[in-house]
Amino acid sequence: MFHNRTRREFVASCLQAGALSLCLCRRTAVCQQPTQATEKSSVAKVEEYRRPELLAICWLGDPVRGRRNPAPEFAWRPDGSRLTPDEIQQLHTAADGFDVNWRRDEQLRPLILVFRIDERAKWSQTVWPCVCIQDQKHFGGSFHDSLENHLVVSSIGPFTRKLAAWPAEVDIEIRTQIAEPEMILRLDEIPAGKVTVDKGVRWSIDPSMGINRQQVGGFPAAVTWWDRDQRDPLCEYKALPTLKSGKPLERRLVHPDYEISDIIEADNPVVSVEFWRRRYRLDRYDKVPTMLEKMPK
Repeated sequence: MFHNRTRREFVASCLQAGALSLCLCRRTAVCQQPTQATEKSSVAKVEEYRRPELLAICWLGDPVRGRRNPAPEFAWRPDGSRLTPDEIQQLHTAADGFDVNWRRDEQLRPLILVFRIDERAKWSQTVWPCVCIQDQKHFGGSFHDSLENHLVVSSIGPFTRKLAAWPAEVDIEIRTQIAEPEMILRLDEIPAGKVTVDKGVRWSIDPSMGINRQQVGGFPAAVTWWDRDQRDPLCEYKALPTLKSGKPLERRLVHPDYEISDIIEADNPVVSVEFWRRRYRLDRYDKVPTMLEKMPK
């Protein structure tokens, strides 16, 4: 069921956070060293998810610490048509509010964007937007996981060091998840050396890259290696190792070139690992009005 994280509670969150280390293009994964039990999932050819429907746009008001933001007085659709007060209130309630973050000293006042993702989605999703102005992409803002009703709230507040003021019209670009997360490879024996998972993505148990809670290095850990020149920027990828105790080996550190797990104790080794991915495409909403006259003063 939607939002019921059936495999591991952190699978979806790891895949979401894995956007910091984007990777993995679609092909069959091959191990450099053979193992006795290697599972590869076949990818069914299914229709890609639809572009999320942009239901409403509004300006973030002035947040009050410790209080939720009230429903805005004015909101509009991408074509510039206005939502009625009843429509705004109903959408605000259904989306569990329009609360987003704003770094006043670094960002322009954010635009709040309310989307409805494809109703076929079973796992929660996030929508990460940027605005495109004169061939430049501007990022900044916060976002939430989608709800069971498939509504998801995001925001975009460009950094003032990159954009001095909002224009009257922008193009909005988002990454659209095109299918459910897929397990593309499972290893039930852990080989020595690095496993090639896909182009630009390798995984291994490294004897000395682990860091303990006291920030002391030199311990065994699972490491995912990224090649930024080869990885696919429209995929997210995550290794999910399982320990002898049956517990997951969780992530400890993310770096642009690699990802390191918690340390591995000698009496509790990794006994299996699954490799998951999410795939995306870029969608755009062109010439969206910003209604500058409705921006709070």
